[in-house]
Amino acid sequence: MLDLREVEAGTTVVAAVAVSDVLEQPEEGIPLVTQLLMGWPAQIMGIEGDWFHMQAQDGSPGWAKVNQFCLPRWPAHSEVVQIVRATAVLHMESNNTGDRFCTLFLGSRLPLLEEGKEFLRVALPRGGQCLCSQGGCPNCLFQSTD
Repeated sequence: MLDLREVEAGTTVVAAVAVSDVLEQPEEGIPLVTQLLMGWPAQIMGIEGDWFHMQAQDGSPGWAKVNQFCLPRWPAHSEVVQIVRATAVLHMESNNTGDRFCTLFLGSRLPLLEEGKEFLRVALPRGGQCLCSQGGCPNCLFQSTD
């Protein structure tokens, strides 16, 4: 497994946690610049210890913990599921009563692997997949985008 502290400047990584804080400096307690949601990309500008110096997709530069990111492990060109309500829950099983994987937030984007009648199967940034409801809950609405 690649140690992300060894990636070169210019490498694109994606947020692998529900919400990653991007800070002004590489230390805890420093003011927030922006936040990246699961699946959002950032370009690495440098590395200092366990911190990435990065530029978010919106152009915001800042620092974030290396362990909150990964190299994307999904097809480069695929349909994307985007969360369009405040929150949505990802599950490990198709009946949505299985193990809860995590909660995603408005704007999170993950590649679509399969569209079923009751669920969407999405790719996770570090590999693997989860399922989300197609509409059994008013906060679990999704839209497919290119």
